[in-house]
Amino acid sequence: RRAASTLLHYTAMGPVQISIPGVTRREGEAVGWVARGLTNKEIALQLRISSRTVQKYLERMFMKLGIRSRSELVCEHTWLWRRKARSVG
Repeated sequence: RRAASTLLHYTAMGPVQISIPGVTRREGEAVGWVARGLTNKEIALQLRISSRTVQKYLERMFMKLGIRSRSELVCEHTWLWRRKARSVG
């Protein structure tokens, strides 16, 4: 069983962590970069992994969250971030 991991939401003030059950740290990092508009190749360079690994991370995230596209992934990421911001602020 995996522990809750974090997605990173990058703001002008720096990254904000969002906890999601069943998401690995690396998957969360990849999603944070997708939300910033990076391609799989650019994400791979940032994380020092292959673009195929990035693709696999995103495919697993699609399955875990029940979504079908990068844009849905970014929407989900943004919704989770806003929900966290409301609960903290």
